[in-house]
Amino acid sequence: TNRLMNLTEQIGRYACIVLMWLPLLVWEFGFQSVAQMLLYVAGNAALLAVYYIVFALYFRQRSIGRALALAILPRASSCSAGSCCGTGCLSASPSCLQSGISM
Repeated sequence: TNRLMNLTEQIGRYACIVLMWLPLLVWEFGFQSVAQMLLYVAGNAALLAVYYIVFALYFRQRSIGRALALAILPRASSCSAGSCCGTGCLSASPSCLQSGISM
């Protein structure tokens, strides 16, 4: 049903966000310095906090702007992770493919 699909989507979305921010069983990271790692952690923590705030606001009153923010914030998190690690965008999007960033 529609409710089951929404629940499944939300579980997948939150699991993706948490696992992107806190990678499990990864013993080596590609950060060039401690400052770069701290920037990654702080940036993703801020994006995650904003995501939860927007989701709480969206839960109270749905709007197109909030729905759009809920779609964009996880993408911003993956782009910030890619830029901190020096790998570019971490997902295949038209903008990454057009700019010639290798995956």
